[in-house]
Amino acid sequence: MNANAVFAFVLALAAILACLIADRARGAVRGYLRFAAILYLALAIAQILAAFFPAPQTIGVVVSAIDLVSALAPVCLALSIFSVFEHPPPGWLAAIVLLLGGIGGLFASVTAVPSVAFAVLFASVCAMLTLSIRRLRKEWRSALDTILASVCLIAGAACSVTEGEVGRIALALFSAAGLLGIALGVSRRSNAIVKTDGGRDDMASIALRR
Repeated sequence: MNANAVFAFVLALAAILACLIADRARGAVRGYLRFAAILYLALAIAQILAAFFPAPQTIGVVVSAIDLVSALAPVCLALSIFSVFEHPPPGWLAAIVLLLGGIGGLFASVTAVPSVAFAVLFASVCAMLTLSIRRLRKEWRSALDTILASVCLIAGAACSVTEGEVGRIALALFSAAGLLGIALGVSRRSNAIVKTDGGRDDMASIALRR
């Protein structure tokens, strides 16, 4: 088994772990995290297939998957951070944002112009960093997780510009770190909100009994 397959397998494990971590989050956040994890899992599977069957067709599939996932998955992660640090966006707004991210990824895949996908990723990372920095003083643990994870995503995109096995390995590693970091930070914050809400409900029930 070559190095590309090994690190793609690491990305697949990270995607599965992110899905499990997402169970601790609230409904809207859970959906965005799982969608992003599924996208990264599909990318990992494509990389594993390309490692064992290094034909031009499979390499082309991996390149197209990189463009699509690099655009759409960070949009999902940005929506999850927004849902936790601010409030869940309206369904129609989230649908439009996801649609635009998907169109950017598909355009990059079809036209073989990865800069379009990276532009969408960069916009998503800027949104993540802005939201996280605003919460850094009050909720520094969750915010720090998401900040470091966002940096990993942009680093992975920068490395993937280098064509070949080294670029794909770096993309897999940075994507795994970014996905898990955001999943942990968002789930920790979401779980804290749930506990706080539960505490308020308990206090309200005690007051009613009195």
